[in-house]
Amino acid sequence: MYNEENYYLSITKNYMHIRDYREDTNFKRLLERISEGRDAIIPFVGSGLSLYGDESERTPLWSELLYLLLKKGKDEFLISAEEEKKIRKLIEEGCKGSGSCFEEAASILAELMGETLTVVLQDHFDEIGSKPPINPALLELVLVAWRIIVTTNFDTFIERAWSTRHPDTQLEVITHRDIDILSNVAQHRAGKPHSLIKTHGDIEQQETIVFSKEEYDALLEKEDFLNAMTILYGRILLFIGYSLSDKDIKIALASMKEVSKHKVGEYYAILPESKKGDPNIIEMQRNYGLRPIYYALRKNDPANEHGNLFEIISLIVEEWLTRHQPVIRDEIGLPYLDPNFSGRDSELDEISSLLLEQGKSPVQVIGFGGEGKTSLVQQWVKVNEFELLRRGVR
Repeated sequence: MYNEENYYLSITKNYMHIRDYREDTNFKRLLERISEGRDAIIPFVGSGLSLYGDESERTPLWSELLYLLLKKGKDEFLISAEEEKKIRKLIEEGCKGSGSCFEEAASILAELMGETLTVVLQDHFDEIGSKPPINPALLELVLVAWRIIVTTNFDTFIERAWSTRHPDTQLEVITHRDIDILSNVAQHRAGKPHSLIKTHGDIEQQETIVFSKEEYDALLEKEDFLNAMTILYGRILLFIGYSLSDKDIKIALASMKEVSKHKVGEYYAILPESKKGDPNIIEMQRNYGLRPIYYALRKNDPANEHGNLFEIISLIVEEWLTRHQPVIRDEIGLPYLDPNFSGRDSELDEISSLLLEQGKSPVQVIGFGGEGKTSLVQQWVKVNEFELLRRGVR
């Protein structure tokens, strides 16, 4: 079972690998942008960050959700045997890579099931009851209190992660129906300090959910919505957990390019290596200068094989925290690091074990005068600075 209190320990042991992403040209440029501050970049969060845990406790994949809806519709006698056969074939084709088949299956299910479809969606995305585990990569991402986050997800994982990391800071949720607020936020005219733009709706506002192809197409016909999103897409965007095949993304980017006479924003995407050569990625690179950053998939991974994504996000967050919220040593009574310090690894490991793994506090370092107690502690603070920032030490 997922244990939110201890997830950093397990993630650090299992996910952090030798590969140095800092050598990647696109990643180095992204870190330069991150250093400019949280207002410089807008994270664009896809469904990949909603997945974590084994099949019995996580939210379903798109194909799994369609199968769940199909089963529910059949059990309720809303779907005939012939209709079931057609829908099942569409889902199977979608699993082979045809996204349009998923869209068509969703449209048929929405038409046949009516309000029952909303009931099933609530069961799996509302999270009021069992609360599926939050992906550690998402919890890591929101350590930075971004001014704007954009998502096409209608679940509440981002809100839950935000409230975990920033319990005293409100995150304003904006959907495609809040067009005036959306326009103001996009143009920096007004709005709360921190906004979550949910372009495909919010499960807690059922009337806003975009699920079927017809609802999707209707959204893309809303000129005010596309205008607001086009303004946002003129900024620096970081796509995480996306296949980049969403039509509203492409339409808004095309509009941005047309309006600004072939000049578009700056776009980064963190993607699994399996996406290399993907037509959607190549199209984004050619048309909009997308800068992909790839990571390797890992088998038997609770994050649906995407555990290495945590490593990249962790480096991004570390860059921001260490530049903008450093540990102030003067306030905790420590001098700056002794450049000649070396060795004492066993003592450093013991302090880490007591404070970080076992949660012992306080820990007393005892020794004769001049033996290096202060130097040992200041070295430990330096080595673990990012972990201290992550745990709220300033």
